Amino acid sequence: YYKSDTLHLYLSNNSQYRNHSFCCDFIDWTFYKKDAFILTRTQTCKEPPTISSVKVDDWYTLKILKEKGMLVLTTFNQNRTIARFKVINIDPQIILVKLSLE
Repeated sequence: YYKSDTLHLYLSNNSQYRNHSFCCDFIDWTFYKKDAFILTRTQTCKEPPTISSVKVDDWYTLKILKEKGMLVLTTFNQNRTIARFKVINIDPQIILVKLSLE
């Protein structure tokens, strides 16, 4: 998530992507409003599985706007722009490519 320029977002109820052979570490975006989410880190390959506790830096809002003919998703924490992503695909999974902050 922090090192890649491409994000793949999946519905949490899609257990195919929670397969341990696919990945052990997850960044979860848990939406509590249509434009706000809590970010948590989950590790599923060790027993017991763990999840990070929520801190002030884990509360985000987002905006999706059309810019220059493309959809752009921008995340904010405490009114600061954190990241901007170009939306590449929406169905069956959401694929985002990170844009540089201007």
